[in-house]
Amino acid sequence: MSPRDSHGHGTHTASTAGGAAVPMAGVLGNGAGEARGMAPGAHIAIYKVCWFSGCYSSDILAATDVAIRDGVDILSLSLGGFPVPLYDDTIAIGSFRAMEHGISVICAAGNNGPMQKDRYQEHKSRGKWLCDRGVNGRTEKGQVVKEAGGAAMILANTTVNLEEDSVDVHVLPATLIGFDQSIQLENYLNSTKRPTAQFIIGGTVIGKSRAPAVAQFSLRGPSYTDPSILKPDLIAPGVNIIAAWPQNLGPSGLPEDSRRVNFTVMSGTSMACPHVSGIAALLHSARPKWTPAAVKSSLVTTADTTDHLGKLIMDGDAPSKLLAAGAGHVNPGRAIDPGLIYDNPC
Repeated sequence: MSPRDSHGHGTHTASTAGGAAVPMAGVLGNGAGEARGMAPGAHIAIYKVCWFSGCYSSDILAATDVAIRDGVDILSLSLGGFPVPLYDDTIAIGSFRAMEHGISVICAAGNNGPMQKDRYQEHKSRGKWLCDRGVNGRTEKGQVVKEAGGAAMILANTTVNLEEDSVDVHVLPATLIGFDQSIQLENYLNSTKRPTAQFIIGGTVIGKSRAPAVAQFSLRGPSYTDPSILKPDLIAPGVNIIAAWPQNLGPSGLPEDSRRVNFTVMSGTSMACPHVSGIAALLHSARPKWTPAAVKSSLVTTADTTDHLGKLIMDGDAPSKLLAAGAGHVNPGRAIDPGLIYDNPC
């Protein structure tokens, strides 16, 4: 939990990859249980390349060179940008150089979805607000509503997010509804001059969803710049991930949030990436002679194509396809002994 982490993203992803076991971890009383990283015995070196103004190519390449010099075994890159040709892609260039030195590189696939204009439907009489997702952060919308005198907020998914369900630590009472529900709610608001709403907290619910599933924000393949590259290779947990949080930030990540916690919840491909990185670290420890290609092979060939109900992994309302889920959902227990690996020594 470095005080240099002014955003929280680095602390969250690093602890997901290699955090020690912590009993009764949770977020403001929710989701309580033991939290630990994928490889709690791993030694982690963190290289800061992102700032408030962005993540600069020079910093990314410099950090990669230092990591190679430091002798790391795994590079975990929970960052990305706009698609550019591979010869201009800093992450691709740095990753190739790292792999030449026998380092496995795990990268986030990127969060998908075009931007939408904000829509705020204000009902000042009761202090209720309906807000569409898009453009700025979900918790930031709540802060705007709070500053405007709103008592609560309903955040509505758009055609970009559909029925995606993401948990946030808001600064005021708030709930998220799917796109279908947002249409129903908008029709209701337009049908009455005195709409009413009630939030009912159901607590932590386990085992009711079709997990694992492909998140709506997960970027689909193939590569924008090179269609012959059929990404992603596989998928991993990335929705509503509870992990460590720095003490200089509130759980919402907003500067106005004065609360302090040890853990918070985040979603994104950034959260999926360190899961795979930590698993790759375990594989490297168990199979030290494996090349990066062998590690990748073991992860890809042993991935699960079905969810916990034994049915095909879903992508929204339809079964996932190869360009959405890749080989499937990562399975560390099977990856340790894949039986056959496809190697391509660097």
